[in-house]
Amino acid sequence: MIKEFEILLQDLPKFNWESLGDMDRLQSIRESVDFLKRQKIVYITHSIRKSWWKKFCEDVREHTAAGVIILDHYPKDWTCPESCVIVEIQKIIDKTLNQIFDLGRTPKIQIHRKIDLLPYSFFLPVMGNDRGRSLVQRHLSILGIDNKALMSTPDIEANTLITDTSDPWRVNSELCRGQIGKTFDLQERSVAQKFNHGGSNVDIMVGALQKCRFSVAMDNNPDWMDANAFMTEKMLWAFWAGVPVVWLCSPAKRSLLESWGFRDSSDGFDRLKHPDENPIPGWIAEISVLERLVASSVSQEWQDSQGEKVYRNYQVVKNLRDHLHQNQWEEWQRIKNLI
Repeated sequence: MIKEFEILLQDLPKFNWESLGDMDRLQSIRESVDFLKRQKIVYITHSIRKSWWKKFCEDVREHTAAGVIILDHYPKDWTCPESCVIVEIQKIIDKTLNQIFDLGRTPKIQIHRKIDLLPYSFFLPVMGNDRGRSLVQRHLSILGIDNKALMSTPDIEANTLITDTSDPWRVNSELCRGQIGKTFDLQERSVAQKFNHGGSNVDIMVGALQKCRFSVAMDNNPDWMDANAFMTEKMLWAFWAGVPVVWLCSPAKRSLLESWGFRDSSDGFDRLKHPDENPIPGWIAEISVLERLVASSVSQEWQDSQGEKVYRNYQVVKNLRDHLHQNQWEEWQRIKNLI
């Protein structure tokens, strides 16, 4: 991140609506508006939903607040209070790129990968108390798609993944089971590695990814069509490791990745249209693509055809930090006289 934003964000509280329950979130939204009204600037971090943003904008207008709103990502088709200027910084991706490059070395990209020598079908880390990723992971398990995958799983308490009491897909009996978590390498990582202090997790992730035929980059939440395109390191690992990547993410995130220049290794598989409301059909549509791809990935021809995309994605990662910093600089020019 450019130093101007680093200095600015050091002194600003972070409002993270995503991490809160419904009642606490409403309170945090009100506090965000109050802070904006007092300080003429507010930083709202992590993923936000369109419905939360609508409530925030209504409160901004009601309280005649004005100033600068800093977000990790802001969809251009969302309405914005006329009294405010929106700034997008993608802080998490920026931090991840720093961790990658600060190691001072680049991964050795595998050339002419032979699938018979790769022990795993795909790589998918699902860590932490994340209901969206846990739901997708559990669906993969129910369908048997994860049999040969190198996949971490979170601790899941019984009954926490029930999605619909009417149970139209008759999967709640499986979703409600508890689960004991495991790391992707079946070993406990150190605290430094778990939280990627100093980029210490990079080599571990690259090594694990390169044992797999492809990676699943899943960066999602339960509200399939309602979220912005907030990105995390989970969308970048495989690009940097130089392995094919299948995106399991909402259309908003897909569009942002494509705008940066990344390419999805499941291009060519017809995707089902995602409904606007219910997230479950959206997940199942994406999982059906993955199910076909797991079967197809035994083809050496498919693996060989990914070389151009893999190299392109790797190059995009190398240039992305400069691209983000250029965007941040342009945003800074817009707001430096307003704060």
